[in-house]
Parts: sequence; C-alpha cells; structure tokens
Amino acid sequence: MVKLVWDGEAIADRSNVHTISRPTIQGSLAQDELFSEKAERLNDQPKFGRNSRVASIRELVAYEHYIMVCDLDSDTI
Repeated sequence: MVKLVWDGEAIADRSNVHTISRPTIQGSLAQDELFSEKAERLNDQPKFGRNSRVASIRELVAYEHYIMVCDLDSDTI
C-alpha cells in the first residue's frame, strides 16, 4: 500500500475547481468527495488510471473534464 499525498498546488487546484464549477456549497462538497474517492483508489491500486507521456506519471479522470495528474514515487503518490 502506498501513501497518497496532496501537494500544495493540488490543494489549491481543488479549491479553485470547486469555486468555479459548483456555485453551491453542497455541489462543491459533493464534487470534492468524488475527487477524494477517486484518489483513494490509488492507495490500493497505484497504477489506476492511464499512462501519460512521462513514465512515472499517471492520469486519473476524476470527473468529466477534470484529470488528476499523479506522480508515482516508490511509496507515495
């Protein structure tokens, strides 16, 4: 099992996405929960998602047009 770590840029991006795409707090919270659920899958399945052009990077479609970029390290994502 690996450890999922959100870096500062990812945290800021999540906040900005929710502010822009979901005008209500309920919508923002629901979308944030969906992002979290998708990302949590990486704990057990680090190669979940699709390959990118960079060998250590995976792309995970989080929701419609939103893609999470995951940098695979030996014990963290």
